[in-house]
Amino acid sequence: MQNFRNFCAVPLSGKYFGFNFLVDLFISAFPVRNFFQLDIIYSTALLTASAGIAGWIEFLLIRRALTRKIGYFSLGGSAIGKGWIAALVASIPGISLNLLMPPFSPVLRGVLILGIYGSLYLSITKMLGLEAAKEALQLVARRFKR
Repeated sequence: MQNFRNFCAVPLSGKYFGFNFLVDLFISAFPVRNFFQLDIIYSTALLTASAGIAGWIEFLLIRRALTRKIGYFSLGGSAIGKGWIAALVASIPGISLNLLMPPFSPVLRGVLILGIYGSLYLSITKMLGLEAAKEALQLVARRFKR
């Protein structure tokens, strides 16, 4: 078990770089908004963008650390592309529903919109032949059979 822990370890600097980057962007989102005199809604967009950027940087750092440990590996560019396509297509009905839905409980709206998005995303990724989607749908089917 000790070898497994060492094998999966990610360098400490890589773990904290993404977190620090996210915090730095989070802190800078408000001064950026104030400097450009933007509405508060743009701070939300800046925070979301900072989390996305930090996530991608952390992903690249972890991938680099794994490449050093086990050698070159491919993530499958077609799988990533199919995932993006499925996400974009599945988001269209969710965004449309959000715009057309009358105002009521935000929790209920979230459950409806995210439920539709999630089910469409899983369905589209399964149609595109992604193994992870097939496994996720099998897991859900097993849970409901009980």
